[in-house]
Amino acid sequence: MDTDAPAATIGSAFSDAQPLRNFVVLSIVSFGLYPTYWLYKNLRSIKAHKGLSISPGWRTFAAFIPLIGLLFFKDQLQLFLDVTASGGATTRFSPWGRTLGFNLISAAMLELPMPWALLTTAAVVFLLPVQQALNEYWTIEQAGVPVRERFSAGETALLIACGFAWVLVLVAGIVGERLVVG
Repeated sequence: MDTDAPAATIGSAFSDAQPLRNFVVLSIVSFGLYPTYWLYKNLRSIKAHKGLSISPGWRTFAAFIPLIGLLFFKDQLQLFLDVTASGGATTRFSPWGRTLGFNLISAAMLELPMPWALLTTAAVVFLLPVQQALNEYWTIEQAGVPVRERFSAGETALLIACGFAWVLVLVAGIVGERLVVG
């Protein structure tokens, strides 16, 4: 096997790029949990492509530890910035700005009552410029490799499972409201 082949061509017929709309939908429908997997997936892809000696699992875990995780999260976004810029991609994001924005909005979920807490899933907007830079990077690095426009089987399963969870949350909210009013 050609070890110099792009990471996407070794295990998949698709590029490591991800359409922004898929990223947003997966993030919101998963109640904001998808960005954790997104971070891991991108670290894993960059590790494989660049031959880095990093641990995507531990880096992802550390990025979501309360308070200290801010530093780790920022470091992962800094890695994405450095890799994408060195590959010739346009980078228009500040790792600190994206880290603070994403984490502050996400943390608001803990303080807001339902259903308002669900609005915090919109924190994904702070990660869109990062994904845009990653997409441009993978377009350069994996030239000619198509981007998967549809959801993968795993993503579809996540959407279905989380869709059921959304229905339960909404029904519980409606029933709870009627019990309080009635």
